[in-house]
Amino acid sequence: KRGVEAEADGAYEGMFKRKTLQAPEKKLYEDMTDEERLALVMELEEDKTTEMDDGTVRRIIINLEKKYAKNQELRIKHVEQPEKFMESEIELHVEVGKCLAVATQPQLYPVLVQAGGVKLIVSLLHHNNTDIVLGVVDLLHELTDNDLINEAVEEGMQLVVSLVKNQIMSVLVQVLEALDEKVEDEAKGLHNILGIAENLVEADPDLAEQAFKQGLLAWILGRLKIRSSMLTNYTAQSC
Repeated sequence: KRGVEAEADGAYEGMFKRKTLQAPEKKLYEDMTDEERLALVMELEEDKTTEMDDGTVRRIIINLEKKYAKNQELRIKHVEQPEKFMESEIELHVEVGKCLAVATQPQLYPVLVQAGGVKLIVSLLHHNNTDIVLGVVDLLHELTDNDLINEAVEEGMQLVVSLVKNQIMSVLVQVLEALDEKVEDEAKGLHNILGIAENLVEADPDLAEQAFKQGLLAWILGRLKIRSSMLTNYTAQSC
């Protein structure tokens, strides 16, 4: 396959390889015409070449908000017919990916905050589609990268403060509790969530206490207890 075609398949492949997305959703993707796929690829390629500025960031957030609203509306309207909202799910997943462009420009983080982007991104962590949640986790992991925050400290800290105001630690713990580390993609998501927490604490050490109070320490201790129990059982069976 040509590069852009392979990239298109890669962008959507993860949406259908998980057990939560069954035959109707997979068929929808497979039934897309070459023209539809090409249009989406061209849109992705155009986004890559667009120069990032205040207006670009605002447009990205506006489009993400629109895709999210459309998806939620269709999900409510067609609760028992996932094939009728899956196309909007794909569009939303792609739109989340476009936000990664902002992570290359930390000086634009204040625009992301002012445009309501942080609140919107955190709210997406409550989405019913695990693939979308994992996409948001990847986005936050990139946005909070310490090298980026240190590159533009004042702007980076505006992002950190906004995430804290939107209860990011508490929400991340909820996601941790919902993921299954036996599933490869979800295990990576768990790792990235812990990375996000680490990034935030490194940016502001006072956040460590807040993270523990909001359940992160309890989750870590719970995982250690489970692993200890598994090790004990394994040892007993081996004797």
